[in-house]
Amino acid sequence: MILSPSFGKTESKSATLANQKPWGARQEAAMVAKSGIAVPIYRIDIDGVLESFPGDVNLEDIPALLVQAYNNEKSALVYQSQGRAVIDGHFIELFHNVKSQPHTSSWVKFFEGSGVELPEIESQFQHLLCFIVIEDELYAFTAGQAAVVFERYVDIAFPLDVGRRVARPEIRSARANQITGRTLVSDQHFRDPRRIMLSESLDTVWSSLSGDVRNEWLADPELQNIFGAKKKMRISVTGAIRLGPKIESLEKMVALVTWLGTIVDQPLPVDDAWSALDSIKALNPRKQKRLIARLRAALARQIFVDRNTDELALTHPDVSFYTSATDYMATLDGEVLFEVDVEPTLREIVDAAGVGSEGAESALESIVITSVNADFGDAFATKGSLLAHTHGELRVDGKTYFLLAGRWYEVDASFIDSIKREFIELAGTLEMDREDIGLEAWRTEDAEGVYNMGSISHDSSINGDTVLTDNIELFDTLSYAADDRLHILHVKRGFNVKIRDVRSQLVASAQLIENDLRTGGAKLRSHFEQLRSKGRTSLSEDEFMELFERPRVYGLCYASERKISPQTASTFRSSVAKMELVSLNGQFRQLSSNDSAASLRLIWIPIV
Repeated sequence: MILSPSFGKTESKSATLANQKPWGARQEAAMVAKSGIAVPIYRIDIDGVLESFPGDVNLEDIPALLVQAYNNEKSALVYQSQGRAVIDGHFIELFHNVKSQPHTSSWVKFFEGSGVELPEIESQFQHLLCFIVIEDELYAFTAGQAAVVFERYVDIAFPLDVGRRVARPEIRSARANQITGRTLVSDQHFRDPRRIMLSESLDTVWSSLSGDVRNEWLADPELQNIFGAKKKMRISVTGAIRLGPKIESLEKMVALVTWLGTIVDQPLPVDDAWSALDSIKALNPRKQKRLIARLRAALARQIFVDRNTDELALTHPDVSFYTSATDYMATLDGEVLFEVDVEPTLREIVDAAGVGSEGAESALESIVITSVNADFGDAFATKGSLLAHTHGELRVDGKTYFLLAGRWYEVDASFIDSIKREFIELAGTLEMDREDIGLEAWRTEDAEGVYNMGSISHDSSINGDTVLTDNIELFDTLSYAADDRLHILHVKRGFNVKIRDVRSQLVASAQLIENDLRTGGAKLRSHFEQLRSKGRTSLSEDEFMELFERPRVYGLCYASERKISPQTASTFRSSVAKMELVSLNGQFRQLSSNDSAASLRLIWIPIV
């Protein structure tokens, strides 16, 4: 027998269950009770907008100007105003993408004529944006991909300023933009909330953080008026800020945006665990616009005049959409440069554009890269300027800056000094003399392939250049004459951002070899067969495999006119290259288990 909470009567459990609504109906009722929206909230950089729309402009007119500019760019009425209103004394205007249409799945066409028929499978995504004026600031919240209308004017400092004050020190998940290595972006989810360590920020810009609101803010009466009393509330920080619960009404949305606007003026908490982010921090478009303008000009000269793209790469903030696309297109002033089905490189775009010094800076914006996945249509497409896709390192006026997907970051001078000290110490610790293993000097005129063919002064070596197993080059040169060790050498000319490539190659090689040795050596035997078929070795398979029973030394070999030392370290300008070595050492320690016979060494090859 159970007590009925409704009338205080007793009745059987079966009778109670019979009187309850079906599960689906209860869920539907619960969903109605939780109606509202959970959306990203942006702050617009008013100064940036006014530079694009000079003259006397009322704050309330900016939303229409931004939308009109976007529609003009598309040569169509894409977004249309759905009306204006004043909510609790604050101006709002809502826009809707009227071009959004149902998209038929590509599976339908794929099976046409096969005798297997699919019904018309369609999906439709809505793209909406609402602007709110609060005092002298402009904010926006969006659905779908409507943020493309104003993305170049987003105040990227605002979400982080709020997050550092409101969020608990520990984070639950993060998106890391890697400065070093071959991985541009990685999403990380933690079983238990944890703090960001300074050491983790060594080669990382955190572009997205997710955690929980601090208890003292959960008790704030203004926040409770918006969401009600909560024991826990999620907060996510990207280019926008998002709080976990749904917002039930427009009045509460206005109240929330107003509350967020006041938070940035609050002092930072004593236990500001997000301070590690200051080592590489975003430039504020509002406060540092002159510096950003100088950086843009320097970047344009480097790309289009100097044709130097060595320390730059392409990506997009929506990495998953961009990398999973099936079609890519690059245009200049609306004219198609090329269309491809794989991600284009920056060099390919620069060569196709043919831009000189005159149009260099404007080309950063007028070159547009579009990607789309044929299965999902425009809802999962990406589009942005060349600047918005660019990722890399730039040095201007003696300072180091990183550019990630169109956003500028300044690297703290003390952080650079710290990297330099660790780099110098590590270079000395890992140093190995090339003559100990018979490595020849590198003639100025020799390309890498030519050098690898004659890099060793003795016959106890194998040239493994361009021989791949699992798409990995296991070594450029294998040397086994010196003492009782096996030297697995990876070679690169220069010590600059290209060290990223040889570092990635070395790590992938060590992972494959060390794992293969623990599981029987099948991949090494397959690699041997390739080497023998190409005439690279006269060893037998057993002799080749016996080499890997020796202690293994993985060598990162760099060719340059100067050797890295405390006296010459400042002449090696690439911070990325220095960070690559530091990160490689840490990664290699994790890669080689306690009982592993593998070690890492740094080897200088003089260019003569």
